[in-house]
Amino acid sequence: MRGFENSGSLAEMSAAPAGPPPAAKLVCGDPVDPLDMQFGVIAPKSVPDNLHDMVFGPVAGEDCPTYAILNGAKIDALPQRLAMSGLEHACLFQGEAFEEMGEVAPWVVRIEDGNRLVQQMFTAADSPLFLWAQEAFVVLRSPAPLSALVRHLRRYTRIRDEAGAWFYQCFWEPATLGAWTDGRHTPFLGAEEAVIRRVIGISDNRPLVIDLPERAWERAPGPPLLTAEDRARFDAVVRDAYARKLAGDLVAVTPGQCAALGLSGPGPLAESIVWLSGQLAHVGFTRRSDIGRVAVCALYLGTYFLNDPRLQALVAGTLLVSGPAPGLRALRLEQALKQVPLFQVAIAGRALPAVVADLAMLEETGALPATCWPAAGLERSEMRDRFVAECGAQADLAGLSPDRPVRLAHLRLAMTWGPWVLSDPLHRPLLAALHQPDPVAALRAVLGRRTAA
Repeated sequence: MRGFENSGSLAEMSAAPAGPPPAAKLVCGDPVDPLDMQFGVIAPKSVPDNLHDMVFGPVAGEDCPTYAILNGAKIDALPQRLAMSGLEHACLFQGEAFEEMGEVAPWVVRIEDGNRLVQQMFTAADSPLFLWAQEAFVVLRSPAPLSALVRHLRRYTRIRDEAGAWFYQCFWEPATLGAWTDGRHTPFLGAEEAVIRRVIGISDNRPLVIDLPERAWERAPGPPLLTAEDRARFDAVVRDAYARKLAGDLVAVTPGQCAALGLSGPGPLAESIVWLSGQLAHVGFTRRSDIGRVAVCALYLGTYFLNDPRLQALVAGTLLVSGPAPGLRALRLEQALKQVPLFQVAIAGRALPAVVADLAMLEETGALPATCWPAAGLERSEMRDRFVAECGAQADLAGLSPDRPVRLAHLRLAMTWGPWVLSDPLHRPLLAALHQPDPVAALRAVLGRRTAA
């Protein structure tokens, strides 16, 4: 099996090929608190205050009806609930598909402020009646009548690719709205009979909004078609949404380590997971649980630990062997790492205090303690020379001062988080500290605050 690509910088790895800008842009808003049960409230709200204008207010200065696509696959008894809601609605599936899958199909409903079902959409509570946490809907703002909107959207639920193969499309999933900002596969552009002015999804408590200005309609998309470019865009959006979700879960279950890294949110970890999942895909990893197991190791050893020269033999003997399933290989990697002193120190919470103590000695004496070399797994001179050479190359790429204390400080960071620590999204503040007038003191201050947290 092949190994992993050279890590380089995250910016290089995540750069998209140049091309025309998309017809529309997705904007991720600040986190929003959902409605609660509103017990005892005389006039209960149906939408949180900071979403109300977005959902029911004018669009570009004009009044505009509000619709939602509700995902029957995530909502129990959706057809029955719609029938009892008093709201105008229609299923996106018809004919045989409706007969077979109507209960779990997507439904379009014209929603109204003050309606009980609408209130349930924007409420988070411990009951399947409430839909906020299920991410089971997207909201559309369109001046079109329901019949025209449904007729238009139905053309995009199942479309062909350039080779003539059929694909079902789930454009009602909030987390992947970014895949529908351009292209002939998107239902949100170019429909004169059912112009859509705004699309809103809620994912991880954040509103994801696509506002479609007049210029978006200048790009006539033509008949529905799924191109290779569209599929690549969709794959990238799905990958990023998956990484954000997994990062949020890992932040929730590893708060201590995230605090030690100075992470205030899941963003940097999501970037780390994007890189890891891309590399792991080359060796057969697709399951979230398997990627998550490797991502947890990266939290302690650095995003690019799979390429660390100290660990390459271990990685080759576990993750890269032919035959075993990816899940078993990931488990064996984790088990093998638990026998490595470097990882043992990290998961025990002793790595950060050790770095701070060694930087204090560097600041005082101009040298690192001799004990840090064997503790970092660099006893052998051949491995030490290779490791130091890689660190020097990365320091040069980062534009670090050639002064000995700066290079030793960077080397000490690399002993804990790998030679590519300066391009690691989990450790960005460390690079900024090393560019300060007194870099060793600045670095020690940054890390010292984390040990006190």
